[in-house]
Amino acid sequence: MDGEVKRGTQDITVHSLRFETGGGESIVEPAIPVPARLKRRGVGSEVIDASPSQAWSHNGLIHVRSGHPQQVAVYSLSGAKLYGGHVQAGTAALSGLRFPKGIYIIILADGESLKTPVD
Repeated sequence: MDGEVKRGTQDITVHSLRFETGGGESIVEPAIPVPARLKRRGVGSEVIDASPSQAWSHNGLIHVRSGHPQQVAVYSLSGAKLYGGHVQAGTAALSGLRFPKGIYIIILADGESLKTPVD
């Protein structure tokens, strides 16, 4: 990969894709652009956060641990956004919200996605 490509979302082109429908029909796409999120690792004196983010629940609260401050969003499995906010580096309970029993997807601004059950 080119060293000048910055971290973030970039468009790449995927060539020669073949899709098959449920009825067995083949659809060939010669090339389609696809957004790709790049997570470049630091070099030199750049600070690297090697600890992965984590999410868990306790007493109906969802807790998130992140190595740096960032935006966080919580979604139900049906795709409904239930929470959006900011967490500081370290561990945070999400805004005192009590989530009903279920499984939740947590999306962090740095591109990590986590899931946690709430019992």
